[in-house]
Amino acid sequence: MTECLQIVKNISTFSGNESVVPERYKPVLERARLSALDESNTAQYINSMLTREDIQSYKNAAYEDGMEKGREEERIEIAKSMLMNGLSVDLIAKITALPVEQIKSLE
Repeated sequence: MTECLQIVKNISTFSGNESVVPERYKPVLERARLSALDESNTAQYINSMLTREDIQSYKNAAYEDGMEKGREEERIEIAKSMLMNGLSVDLIAKITALPVEQIKSLE
């Protein structure tokens, strides 16, 4: 706690040098900065945070899309290998959750 109070007391010394602030206290530093803003700057800050949140949301969605495409590609590769090893299309569909038509198109 005393470390946190030191950070708040010396907030101006951390400006531009946040790397010295322990990660767990960075939210305190951010709140202290926000509380020092006037109404106009607070509105600008909130708008910039919304933008960051939106960007992060888009990044997360793109990441999830990429992961899903990767999983799909992996299931297809597994299905191809199963076909080459003589497994039935129905069994491959059951194991990989790929549609039978898609597996047949791999033959």
